[in-house]
Amino acid sequence: MKGLGKEEDADHFFNTKKFPEGTFEITAVETVDAVTTVSGNLTLKGITKPVSFPATISVDGDMVMLNSESFKIDRTQWGVNYASKSVFDDLKDKFVDDEIELKVSVTAAK
Repeated sequence: MKGLGKEEDADHFFNTKKFPEGTFEITAVETVDAVTTVSGNLTLKGITKPVSFPATISVDGDMVMLNSESFKIDRTQWGVNYASKSVFDDLKDKFVDDEIELKVSVTAAK
């Protein structure tokens, strides 16, 4: 099938050999009506895009914990195009959803 590409064509995926790390830089934390939203820049495959998600942040002594609710990102914005019907028009019912679900959990010292 043309749109699926070859398994060894790592650029359709996250290409972890070339890009072993992803990063998220927090740019803002805002609480409105008791809902905290974390915003920042997510870098995957050398591509940086803004992302925001709801989260719970707590402090225990010198430790800060951040736990997000589940949220979705569009993987094609970072060039993860494998079997994407928004990229390839010949997939029929052999596509993989463009949205992937993430959940962030961070524990850090102040």
